[in-house]
Amino acid sequence: KVIDDYNLSLSLKLLQEGLNHSQKVYKGVYEFTNLVKRKPEFKVEFLDVAKVLREHLSATSYKDKVSVADLCDLNINSTLFTIAIDNFIKNGIKYNKNFSPKIELFMNNNSEIVIKDNGVGMTQMEYDMQCMPYMREEVSDHKPQGLGINIANSILEEHGFKVSVEKLDCGTEIRIRVK
Repeated sequence: KVIDDYNLSLSLKLLQEGLNHSQKVYKGVYEFTNLVKRKPEFKVEFLDVAKVLREHLSATSYKDKVSVADLCDLNINSTLFTIAIDNFIKNGIKYNKNFSPKIELFMNNNSEIVIKDNGVGMTQMEYDMQCMPYMREEVSDHKPQGLGINIANSILEEHGFKVSVEKLDCGTEIRIRVK
Protein backbone atom coordinates (compact mmCIF):
# COMPACT_ATOMS: atom_id res chain seq x y z
CA LYS A 1 0.00 0.00 0.00
CA VAL A 2 2.81 2.43 0.90
CA ILE A 3 4.50 1.71 -2.45
CA ASP A 4 1.30 2.60 -4.30
CA ASP A 5 0.47 5.60 -2.08
CA TYR A 6 3.87 7.20 -2.62
CA ASN A 7 4.34 6.00 -6.20
CA LEU A 8 7.58 4.15 -5.32
CA SER A 9 7.45 1.21 -7.74
CA LEU A 10 9.82 2.80 -10.30
CA SER A 11 12.28 3.85 -7.58
CA LEU A 12 12.30 0.35 -6.11
CA LYS A 13 12.84 -1.17 -9.55
CA LEU A 14 15.83 1.14 -10.15
CA LEU A 15 17.27 0.25 -6.75
CA GLN A 16 16.91 -3.47 -7.49
CA GLU A 17 18.59 -3.11 -10.89
CA GLY A 18 21.41 -1.10 -9.30
CA LEU A 19 21.87 -3.76 -6.62
CA ASN A 20 21.95 -6.55 -9.23
CA HIS A 21 24.56 -4.64 -11.25
CA SER A 22 26.67 -3.97 -8.13
CA GLN A 23 26.59 -7.67 -7.24
CA LYS A 24 27.78 -8.61 -10.76
CA VAL A 25 30.61 -6.08 -10.55
CA TYR A 26 31.63 -7.38 -7.11
CA LYS A 27 31.61 -10.99 -8.34
CA GLY A 28 33.73 -10.00 -11.35
CA VAL A 29 36.28 -8.21 -9.17
CA TYR A 30 36.36 -11.13 -6.72
CA GLU A 31 36.92 -13.73 -9.46
CA PHE A 32 39.50 -11.61 -11.25
CA THR A 33 41.39 -10.94 -8.00
CA ASN A 34 41.43 -14.67 -7.36
CA LEU A 35 42.76 -15.27 -10.89
CA VAL A 36 45.83 -13.07 -10.43
CA LYS A 37 47.02 -14.93 -7.32
CA ARG A 38 50.16 -17.05 -7.66
CA LYS A 39 48.23 -20.31 -7.86
CA PRO A 40 44.74 -19.35 -8.93
CA GLU A 41 41.87 -21.60 -8.03
CA PHE A 42 38.52 -20.86 -9.50
CA LYS A 43 35.31 -22.79 -9.64
CA VAL A 44 34.06 -24.04 -12.98
CA GLU A 45 30.69 -25.39 -13.96
CA PHE A 46 29.57 -27.30 -17.03
CA LEU A 47 27.45 -24.63 -18.71
CA ASP A 48 25.80 -23.74 -22.01
CA VAL A 49 28.21 -21.04 -23.21
CA ALA A 50 25.70 -19.38 -25.56
CA LYS A 51 23.14 -19.08 -22.76
CA VAL A 52 25.72 -17.53 -20.41
CA LEU A 53 26.82 -15.01 -23.04
CA ARG A 54 23.29 -14.13 -24.14
CA GLU A 55 22.29 -13.50 -20.54
CA HIS A 56 25.28 -11.21 -20.05
CA LEU A 57 24.72 -9.36 -23.32
CA SER A 58 21.03 -8.79 -22.59
CA ALA A 59 22.04 -6.21 -19.97
CA THR A 60 24.45 -4.29 -22.23
CA SER A 61 23.92 -1.24 -24.41
CA TYR A 62 25.53 -3.05 -27.38
CA LYS A 63 23.43 -6.24 -27.36
CA ASP A 64 21.94 -5.38 -30.76
CA LYS A 65 25.42 -5.42 -32.34
CA VAL A 66 26.17 -9.01 -31.28
CA SER A 67 24.71 -12.28 -32.54
CA VAL A 68 25.37 -15.48 -30.62
CA ALA A 69 24.72 -18.76 -32.43
CA ASP A 70 24.40 -22.04 -30.58
CA LEU A 71 27.83 -22.77 -29.14
CA CYS A 72 28.73 -25.66 -26.83
CA ASP A 73 28.70 -26.71 -23.20
CA LEU A 74 32.00 -26.23 -21.39
CA ASN A 75 33.52 -26.31 -17.94
CA ILE A 76 33.97 -22.59 -17.35
CA ASN A 77 33.98 -19.99 -14.64
CA SER A 78 31.07 -18.02 -16.10
CA THR A 79 32.13 -14.69 -14.59
CA LEU A 80 35.71 -14.82 -15.87
CA PHE A 81 34.82 -16.40 -19.21
CA THR A 82 32.25 -13.69 -19.82
CA ILE A 83 34.82 -10.99 -19.00
CA ALA A 84 37.20 -12.48 -21.57
CA ILE A 85 34.64 -12.75 -24.38
CA ASP A 86 33.18 -9.35 -23.55
CA ASN A 87 36.64 -7.76 -23.89
CA PHE A 88 36.90 -9.14 -27.44
CA ILE A 89 33.38 -7.96 -28.26
CA LYS A 90 34.04 -4.45 -26.95
CA ASN A 91 37.28 -4.23 -28.96
CA GLY A 92 35.42 -5.32 -32.10
CA ILE A 93 32.97 -2.48 -31.54
CA LYS A 94 35.51 0.13 -30.40
CA TYR A 95 38.02 -0.44 -33.19
CA ASN A 96 35.48 -0.29 -35.96
CA LYS A 97 35.09 2.32 -38.68
CA ASN A 98 31.81 0.92 -39.99
CA PHE A 99 28.57 2.77 -39.42
CA SER A 100 27.13 -0.45 -38.02
CA PRO A 101 29.61 -2.56 -36.03
CA LYS A 102 28.70 -6.24 -36.06
CA ILE A 103 30.04 -9.10 -33.93
CA GLU A 104 29.20 -12.76 -34.55
CA LEU A 105 29.91 -15.68 -32.23
CA PHE A 106 29.65 -19.20 -33.62
CA MET A 107 31.25 -22.65 -33.49
CA ASN A 108 33.82 -23.92 -35.98
CA ASN A 109 34.26 -27.70 -36.32
CA ASN A 110 32.82 -28.28 -32.82
CA SER A 111 36.23 -27.38 -31.41
CA GLU A 112 36.52 -23.60 -31.68
CA ILE A 113 34.41 -20.68 -30.58
CA VAL A 114 34.79 -17.97 -33.21
CA ILE A 115 34.33 -14.25 -32.58
CA LYS A 116 34.16 -12.41 -35.88
CA ASP A 117 33.84 -8.64 -36.24
CA ASN A 118 33.74 -6.16 -39.10
CA GLY A 119 36.23 -3.76 -37.52
CA VAL A 120 39.69 -2.55 -38.53
CA GLY A 121 41.25 -6.00 -38.12
CA MET A 122 44.10 -7.39 -36.07
CA THR A 123 46.90 -9.76 -37.04
CA GLN A 124 48.28 -12.58 -34.90
CA MET A 125 51.42 -10.49 -34.34
CA GLU A 126 49.37 -7.53 -33.09
CA TYR A 127 47.39 -9.84 -30.81
CA ASP A 128 50.55 -11.40 -29.40
CA MET A 129 51.93 -7.92 -28.71
CA GLN A 130 48.71 -6.97 -26.90
CA CYS A 131 49.09 -10.05 -24.70
CA MET A 132 52.34 -8.70 -23.29
CA PRO A 133 51.45 -6.24 -20.53
CA TYR A 134 53.47 -3.03 -20.48
CA MET A 135 55.59 -4.20 -23.44
CA ARG A 136 53.40 -3.07 -26.32
CA GLU A 137 54.46 -1.03 -29.31
CA GLU A 138 52.54 0.81 -31.99
CA VAL A 139 52.11 -1.98 -34.56
CA SER A 140 48.86 -0.91 -36.18
CA ASP A 141 46.83 2.14 -37.10
CA HIS A 142 44.94 2.13 -33.79
CA LYS A 143 46.37 2.73 -30.35
CA PRO A 144 45.56 0.14 -27.69
CA GLN A 145 44.35 1.83 -24.54
CA GLY A 146 44.10 -0.92 -21.97
CA LEU A 147 44.87 -4.44 -20.89
CA GLY A 148 41.64 -6.00 -22.18
CA ILE A 149 43.25 -8.42 -24.61
CA ASN A 150 45.93 -9.39 -22.12
CA ILE A 151 43.27 -10.06 -19.47
CA ALA A 152 41.06 -12.00 -21.90
CA ASN A 153 43.96 -14.14 -23.08
CA SER A 154 45.06 -14.86 -19.49
CA ILE A 155 41.56 -15.94 -18.50
CA LEU A 156 41.21 -18.22 -21.52
CA GLU A 157 44.65 -19.76 -20.98
CA GLU A 158 43.75 -20.41 -17.35
CA HIS A 159 40.73 -22.34 -18.64
CA GLY A 160 43.08 -24.37 -20.86
CA PHE A 161 41.90 -22.74 -24.10
CA LYS A 162 44.16 -21.50 -26.92
CA VAL A 163 43.50 -18.30 -28.88
CA SER A 164 44.48 -17.59 -32.49
CA VAL A 165 43.71 -14.51 -34.54
CA GLU A 166 43.34 -13.77 -38.23
CA LYS A 167 42.98 -10.37 -39.87
CA LEU A 168 40.24 -10.48 -42.49
CA ASP A 169 39.60 -8.18 -45.44
CA CYS A 170 37.13 -6.46 -43.15
CA GLY A 171 37.61 -7.25 -39.48
CA THR A 172 39.10 -9.87 -37.24
CA GLU A 173 38.37 -13.51 -36.58
CA ILE A 174 39.34 -14.70 -33.11
CA ARG A 175 39.30 -18.46 -32.68
CA ILE A 176 39.26 -20.00 -29.21
CA ARG A 177 40.20 -23.69 -29.30
CA VAL A 178 38.12 -25.27 -26.54
CA LYS A 179 38.40 -28.99 -27.42
